[in-house]
Formats: sequence, C-alpha cells, structure tokens
Amino acid sequence: MRSKIYCVFAIQRIDGVCLFSKIYSLPANGSNMDECSDEDKYNILSGFISAVSTIVTNVADDYIKQMRLEGERHIKIIVETGDKIAIGIVADKSESDRKIYGLAKSLVKQFNYLYGEKLKTWNGDTSTFKIFDKIIDTEIGNTERDFTEYL
Repeated sequence: MRSKIYCVFAIQRIDGVCLFSKIYSLPANGSNMDECSDEDKYNILSGFISAVSTIVTNVADDYIKQMRLEGERHIKIIVETGDKIAIGIVADKSESDRKIYGLAKSLVKQFNYLYGEKLKTWNGDTSTFKIFDKIIDTEIGNTERDFTEYL
C-alpha cells in the first residue's frame, strides 16, 4: 500500500515558527480553497499547525500531546508535540491514525536528536534543517513499517 502523506511541518513550539516543511501534494476537494494557489494552501496549513502548537504550548501543555483533526472529506491533520517542536502531518483520511501518530512521534524524536542543541542558537536560517527532508522521505517510503515502537 502506498503512503498518502500530503505534507509534513516542523514547528518551533516556543514561537510557532515553521522550521521545516516537506510538501508532496494536496487533493482537490471542491471547496473554496481550490481558489488558492498551492503555496497559499501550504501557508494556511502551516499557519494552522503553528497556531495549534502555540495553543498547546501556552494553554494546554500538560493536557494535550497529540491532536487529530479531520474534515468530512479527503484529509486529516495529526499534530504531535515534543519538548521543542511540534510535527504536523497532513494525510489522506484513509491513512491509519496509528501509523500517522507513530510516524509523527518518530519524526519528533529524530528532529530533536539532530537539531535539539542547534535550536538554542538557531539564527533563523531554515536551510539548517535541510537534511530532515531525506529522513522524512525514508520514513514515509517505508510503508510496511509499523510505528508502534513510538506509541
């Protein structure tokens, strides 16, 4: 089965800045978002995930560690929070929640391992996180993997 991940965002929890995004595609859904360019759609999604991350950090940090949002058609958004970042994954509604949550936990863990110390002195240059692109491709490409080890 081919994975149906549309985009992945890494958001810094302290200020909601999008540190990294990996965009594959979005389905056409017949809504007024069809009038937006693809870039606008991704910016809207990134901003939404950033807002959710900020709310979790500032209001409900001890209560919400992951969140699932699903529309009537096509996509769902899974947000997994770590100490320094939140990973937002936009996936097809048919994708397994278990698989997506496990993937998000894995990506949070890997991002923190690779960049946790660098975030302390990060200068705003998002190219710092470029290698994460390959990690996401590797994780998403491994569709047979059961991410239960991260649950």
